[in-house]
Order: sequence, then structure tokens, then C-alpha cells
Amino acid sequence: MLDWCEYFRPQIHFLPVQIDTSLYFPTFQVLFVQMPSILTSVAILIFVIAVVIAAIWIKVLLSRAEGEKAKLEAEIAQYRQSEAEREQVRMNLEGQIIDQALKLQKAEDQLKTLIIEEDITDRQLHDTEAKLHATFEQAAIGVARIASDGQWLQVNQKVCDIFGYTQLELLDVNFYDMIYPEDRNAHLTCHQKLLNNERNTYSIEQRYIRKNSSLIWIKLTAYLARYYSGKPKYFFAILEDITQRREMEATLRESEALYRSLFERAYDAILLVRQDDQVVDVNNRACELLDYTREELLSMKVTDLQAPEVRGEPGTVIKQELQYNGRYFETIDIDSQGRRIPVEVSASKLKGDDEDTLVLCIVRDITKQKDAQAELQRYADRLKILSQIDKAILSAQSAEAIGGATLKSLQALIPYERANINLFDFDDNEAIVLVEKVDDEDVKSEGRRFSLDRVKPAIDIMKQGRIQVITETSLLAFAPESANSLEEGSVQSLLGAPLISNDELIGSIVFTSTQPYAFSTEHQQIIREVGDQIAVAIQNAQLMERFRRVITSIRDHIYMTEVVEPGRYKNHYISPHIGTLTGYPLEKFLKNWDFFITTVVHPDDRALVEAHLEKLRSGQNSKIQYRLTRADGAVTWVRDKARAEKVGRSMYIYGVVSNITERKQLEEQLHQAQKMEAIGQLAGGVAHDFNNLLTVITGVAEITLNSHIDDDHPISEEIKQIITAGHRATALTRQLLAFSRKQMLQPQILDLNSIVESMSKLLQRLLGADIQLTTKLDPALGLVNIDPSQVDQIIINLAVNARDAMPYGGQLTIETSNAELDKQDTHSYDEIIPGSYVILSIRDSGSGMDAETKAHIFEPFFTTKESGKGTGLGLATVQGIVKHCKGHIAIESEPQQGTTFRIYLPRVFVPQEQPVATNIVTDQSLISSTTILVVEDDAMVRELTRRILDAEGYKVLTARQGQEALQLAQQEQNIQLLITDVILPGGMKGPQVAKEVTALQPDIKVLYTSGYTDSEIVDHGVIDRDREFLEKPYTPKSLRHKVQEILEEKRKAVIET
Repeated sequence: MLDWCEYFRPQIHFLPVQIDTSLYFPTFQVLFVQMPSILTSVAILIFVIAVVIAAIWIKVLLSRAEGEKAKLEAEIAQYRQSEAEREQVRMNLEGQIIDQALKLQKAEDQLKTLIIEEDITDRQLHDTEAKLHATFEQAAIGVARIASDGQWLQVNQKVCDIFGYTQLELLDVNFYDMIYPEDRNAHLTCHQKLLNNERNTYSIEQRYIRKNSSLIWIKLTAYLARYYSGKPKYFFAILEDITQRREMEATLRESEALYRSLFERAYDAILLVRQDDQVVDVNNRACELLDYTREELLSMKVTDLQAPEVRGEPGTVIKQELQYNGRYFETIDIDSQGRRIPVEVSASKLKGDDEDTLVLCIVRDITKQKDAQAELQRYADRLKILSQIDKAILSAQSAEAIGGATLKSLQALIPYERANINLFDFDDNEAIVLVEKVDDEDVKSEGRRFSLDRVKPAIDIMKQGRIQVITETSLLAFAPESANSLEEGSVQSLLGAPLISNDELIGSIVFTSTQPYAFSTEHQQIIREVGDQIAVAIQNAQLMERFRRVITSIRDHIYMTEVVEPGRYKNHYISPHIGTLTGYPLEKFLKNWDFFITTVVHPDDRALVEAHLEKLRSGQNSKIQYRLTRADGAVTWVRDKARAEKVGRSMYIYGVVSNITERKQLEEQLHQAQKMEAIGQLAGGVAHDFNNLLTVITGVAEITLNSHIDDDHPISEEIKQIITAGHRATALTRQLLAFSRKQMLQPQILDLNSIVESMSKLLQRLLGADIQLTTKLDPALGLVNIDPSQVDQIIINLAVNARDAMPYGGQLTIETSNAELDKQDTHSYDEIIPGSYVILSIRDSGSGMDAETKAHIFEPFFTTKESGKGTGLGLATVQGIVKHCKGHIAIESEPQQGTTFRIYLPRVFVPQEQPVATNIVTDQSLISSTTILVVEDDAMVRELTRRILDAEGYKVLTARQGQEALQLAQQEQNIQLLITDVILPGGMKGPQVAKEVTALQPDIKVLYTSGYTDSEIVDHGVIDRDREFLEKPYTPKSLRHKVQEILEEKRKAVIET
């Protein structure tokens, strides 16, 4: 019979009719062999008879079996239709069918049971196993089958990744050996319980050893798979790498311990409160601050701790505090003893938004801050009053006004009921009550007098600078008027202080009160601070009253002199500023007016000053400008404005002398700047004409060379020399424009080495034969983005300054280098950021500069050169150029040690240049259909431009000035490009022509050209508005390329739209 556990194809076995004839044939064979020969015939006969009988018997049996078979097949078909008596299936652990028994109708002693063996999982397991395998291998966690002895049976890739093994390597490693030794017993305990059926599964977190010997935390979940008989088969394990989680948990535990420690040791009180105001937890500082135990606080609500005036409705306090969103707010708490504690509170949610949310309240005791604030407020009020006194003193016009303002202001700081200021006249031995104030009454200018003999003891004390608080009648000497009141008991306190100016006692200030001990140490300090100030102010006011008419004319240095007789003067007042103005001490002028005329006034201007004084002596006012020779030999320009006044028989002269040196210098510098502007305009005009000529010369030469002359032609080299000379002439015009500051700014990626080398000859001529020019150029120098003309301007300006600093010859060194500046390098510079820079250094061996000169060196119009030899604009221009390029200029110089200027320009890194196509537009049909309008006032340039464009196949229209261009634009409706010079005759400039033509043909493109760029171009914004520009002189190649570039951009724009 077939084994149904191994085969799954349906097989039907009719057990009773299966006959094994091999059981009979051996018997006959034995008989045949052992019989004697005489019995052979009988044996054969018997055998034949037996075979025949057996055959008949078999035939009968087979016939009967065929009938039973047919009957059974019918019964099987009927049975398969019945769901009631279906197959009884017994499954093994892997889900395979062991056998199926079909219950058939019983036949008499014959076939009773039909056994059908079939694997019904074959149709389902294939897909299921494929899905399980894919899930097994692609699982995000480790999945494995492990034998009970620790041998790996099957693992997915994640398990390999966790332990760092390949699958083949892992299958050779025992699972139990990979468990960290200290954790192995715990795992074996769980393992044994699973084997003993004490549990179905277990999970455990343990450390394991990876292939590289590092430790890893894994959460292992294991299931035990058993055979059908119950015998353990293997463990099904799920492994999850929890190393990071365990590290985070450890960190969290440390953090929790740390924060708990911070919570308990915090300087501020901390309370955890529910939103219903119930206190949940507090730290030690909260218990100390509020003087409650922890248990007491945990039984309280926030409202129990608040002062009555700030206490909120129960259950709403925390919700209201949360509205501050963590910001501190002030409130008042009450401790267990009822003491009021001003505090700052910050409330923040810890988690969630529900009613059980905990709120962290940080409470800070601000009692000291409040006390300090109160003290600070008192001090601020005090300063405010003192400031008011200062302002009152400064604004007051008389001693009475000063005294009155002082008493009125001090009433807010000193609690007096009566106060007065007294002035002492020791010559007449009497005191004058300058002002007096009683309670809230207005200040009175009393003018009362009393004898100093009445207050002689007090005067002796005041001369020592002492301040006294008096409460005894016997000591009442500061205010004799108050003696009777004090004796009567109405005045209980007195505060008196001396008024001292220039170490001389000039009076006293006295306060009285009917309250005992009304004046404190603080009040004494206040009166000490203002006493001397009041004394000086009063004395100055008295002095200024005498010189009020002079003060009205004060502007700079003032003087008042009396004409004694013609040529002789008596100085009554000369301001100390005369010393600053002339460099001589004031005493020189107070004693001898002639010193001013004979020594200070410039010799060439003395006659002018004498005429000025003669005019004043005659009673007329006079105003002149003249020069003074200072003590250090410097010349100062002044303006002397004076008026004469006759008082009785005497003639007085009041004058103001103003220093106008700076104004004179500015006027001279302006004059120099105007001259430079005129030179610049001339240079710009010359350069413009040169550029037009050079455009024609180089253009025609290039056309001739490229179109009509072969390289081996005799005049080929001569034409090339013409072109080379034209390029050199172009460089000269650029340098000319750099001198005149008229060059248009067109930043380019440049190598400073090439600029320096090209300027060497010009610089040597500029410096002269006495100065040696040396260059040290870094061959690996980086590139910068700057207009070449600006580089020319920088080098020329610095070279000229160096030349002027070396009048007797010397050496000028120009050096280039690269630099990488970090934060430390740029720390001392305000306008430079870390990065890559190219340094241009210009060093001379000249006279150098001191610190004062270096501080002003970049100021416009500042110059150390003689009058007429410098405008003071050169270095200001250099600094402006460098700043515009986002660079920095540094200077190193010491007197007689030479000067070094280092210019830091940002280094630019550009990719390797790719070949640029010379012909952007290659479709000849597009070129021939393109119309270009050229507006140029120079006939030769206009004709050359037409020839170049016509040779390319463009249709070219030309115009000399704007009106002609507009007429052509109206006649020709399909002009693609307008090429116009910026400066045109006829009243219309290039930008205006472009605007009018664009209004007629909106799609037209504009290309500006110019031989120089003065204020006309800048004012019209050609560059500022990102317009296309082609600088003269231009070559045929540059013109063609620029035109093709513009038209190609226009064509692309049309295609995109």
C-alpha cells in the first residue's frame, strides 16, 4: 500500500481484490524440483489441473470485483455530492493531510472502505510560501528560526545587519554564544519555561555581542514550534535592535535625575500646579520662601498664597497666569506669618491641554529688587530734580532767578517750610537775603539786609565748609530771623549750608521746619551736592550781568578793549579761546595788545588790520579777513567782526574773531576741484574724439586685412601694426579717462598682473627718473571682478601720492598676492568679511605719515600737500572704488618710514572658459530679413558700422541725429535693432531717441555706443538700467558678435512666448 504522507496524487486502492500470485508459484516450483523422475508426468498433470482451477477461480473473482467496482464508483459519485458525510481530515504540524476516509455503504464481507490519499495544500501553499518568504526577508525587524540547541536554522537580512554577519557566517555561530555572558542565565530561564510548557512565548531585552565585539541591546520575542506529537521543533524568534532606545532611556534617567536635582536646588521657588489651582509638588526653596512645610503646601491652592488685593477667583488663577505664555509677571504672595512678598511668576504648561494638565510655576522673590527699584526711583527723582536745578541755573538770567529756581526745585527733595538764600558782603559787613520761599508761596526777592555780626559764629563754621543740622536754640546762627520762632517752639529743625565759589564764602542757604528732626543725612548730602553749584552759578550770573552786551556778540574768540589813545589799547576782556587760535598763552595778550599786531598778525596783513582799527576808533563798525601766524608757524585765516561804542569819554571796541581756515581751505579745494573738472571735461572730450577715430582706423584696418589682404602680402604686416597701434591708443584713452574720472564702469574678470604690467611704462614716466619702479607679481594670482579703468585710477592715484612723498627720489614697489582671511584676520576691519582675496600692495620709501594724518587720510578734500598741489579727492576716490567692489584698503605708515597701501579685492573663481561661437546666428535667411537702424553723428564711424553690418547681410538704415532716426522708424515698420550713440547733436540724446523709437516699435532692441561716458550717460541711466552697451572704439568682430547676441536673445524670447 502506498505511503499517504509522501504522495499527494489521488490514488484508489480496492484492498480485498488485490491478489499477490507470487505466494503460490514458489510452492509448485519446489514440488517440481523435488519429485522423482518417475512421477514427472503425474506432477505435470496435477500442476496443469491446478493452474486451470486457479485460473477459473481468479476469473470468477475478477468478474465479481468488476461488478463491485462499478457499484462503488456510483456510490463515490453520490457521496461526493453529499456535504453531510464529508472527509475526515487529520493534519500534521506542517499542514499536510495524513489520510482521508470515505464512509461507504457496507457490502457483504467485501469491500468496506475506500481510502483516498491526496495533498490538498499543494494548490494553496505555493503562493502562501512565496508571500511568507518575501515578508520574512523584507521585514524591518529581525526574524529567525533557531534550534533548541542554539543553532541558527533560518535568518532574514535584518538579523544579519543587526549582528554584522553574513547569513552563511551567522549559521555557523551558536545563538547562545552571542548573548552577553551576564545576561545569558536570564535568557536560559525563559527558554526552559518555554520548553516546559510553562508559557507559550516570552520577550526579553538583553545585550548581545556583535561580530566586531561591540555590544548591542536587542528585544527578543520567542515562540516555540512543536511537532504534531508535541515534541519541540524550533524556536521562532523576532529580534529588534533597541540600543538607541536604551541609550535614550539611560540619558532620560540621567536627565530626570539632573532636573530633579535642579528642581530641588533651584534658587527660585518652583510649584507644580493643576489647572484647578491645586498645588501638586514644590521644591525646598518654595517651602523656605513661603514658610510652609511641603505637606502644608501640597494641601493648599494657589489662591491661599496670594495677597487679598491680587487674589483671583478659585479655579481661574492658573488659567489666567497661562495667558502670559511663559513671560514673567509680578504679584504679591503671603507667607505663613502673613508677611507680604513681592514675587515674579512664570507659568508654563508641561503637557496636554486637558483639565489634568500640570503647570510649572517659577516664583522668584523680588523683595530686594523692589527695594532697589524704590531706592533707584528715589535716586532718579533726586537726579531729575538736580537736573531741573541745572537747567534752571543755565537758563536763568540773574542771581535772583537762579536762587528762586533752586529753592522751588529743592522743595521736592527737602521737607522744608521756610528757605532762604543769603549773600555775604564782607566789605560792608552785612548779609543780603537774595530770595526766600515759605511753604507753597511763590519765591520772593527780599533784598533785606542784616549785620554779619549776628551770625559770626555760624560764618566761622561755614568758612570750614561744614553743613549742620541744628535743633538747639543756642546754635541757631544760620538764620537769625528764625531765632524767635525757634525760641517760641514753632521751629524745631534747621538745615544750613555754606555757598562757596572759588574757595571763597559768598553766602548761605538755610531750611527750617516745625517738625523735629525733619532733616536727614540724605538731605545734607543733597544740599552738599548743589550748594557749590548754586554758589558758582550765582557768582557767574553776577559777573555775566556786567558783560551781557559782550556775551550777545560771542561766537568764537571775543575781546573787549578800550582805546586809550591812537595806537594804544587797554584789554578789558579776552576769551581764553585766543590761546587755541594762536598757540600763545592768554597772558601774552592781556598785558600787551601790541604783541597781537606785531607778532601774531601775518606781516602781509598788518596794514589791513591797522586800517580796520582806525575805522573802529572813528566809531564805525568794521569786518575784515586776515591771516594769523601761530606759535608753531602755521598760518590761520580769521574773520574779525567788531563794533565801537563810546562810553563817556572812552571808546570801547567789542569784537569776535572766528577761525575760517577750514572754509578757506574748502574754497581752495573747490577751486582745485573745478579746475580738475574742467580738465576732466577736456580729457573726456579728447578721449571721445580719439575713440571715434580709433573705431574707424582699427575697423577699416581689420576689414582690409581680413577681406583684401593675404597673410603673405607685403603690406599685411604694416596693417597689423596699424591695428596694434590702434589698440595701444585705445589703452591710452582709457588711462586718460581714468585721470579725468570719466570712465564708464564695466566690471570684468581681470588679472591684476596684466594691468600692472601694461601700466608700467606710463607709471615710470609719471614717477620721473629719480624714483625706481619695482613690481613683484604673483604668477598664481587669482582673478578679481572690477572695471579696468578703476584699477588704473587706483594705481595712478596711489602712485602720484607716493611720488609727492618722495621729492628727492626713492623707490616705489607694486606687489600682488593672494590671501585667505579668516575671522581672526578680519577682526580689526569693520568692512571686510572672511574669504579669499587678491592683494594689491603699493609701497613707497617716502616721508610717511603720523597717526593724526592717517586718521583723516580718506576724507574728501583732506590733503597734506601745499596749496594748489592737491585736491584731496584722490584717496577718497580710491576708497570709494574699493568699497564699491566690497573690498578693503589698509594703510601702514610711520613718519620717515614710508607708506604701504594694501588693497584687498574679493577673489573670484570662474570655471574654465568654454569656446564661444563667433557666429550665433547662422541662418542667412534670418540675417537678411533683419533691419538695423544706426544713429551716429560721426560720418566715418557711421559708414564703418554700415559696412560691417551690410557685409554680414543685414539691411542697414543710417541716421546722423535723432529726428532722422524717428523719420526712418516711421517709414520702416520692421526694425529689429537700434544702434545709437549716447551723445548726439540736434537736441535729442541717445536714450531719448531710443525711447521715441521704442514707442513706435515696441519690440525693437537697443544697443548704445559711446566713446566716453560723462554725466550725460550716467544721468540717463544707460548702465544702471542694464541696457546693452558697446564701448568705443569697437572692432568689427565685437560689433558683429554684440549684434548677433542681442538678436539671438530676441529670437529666443519670441520662441518661448
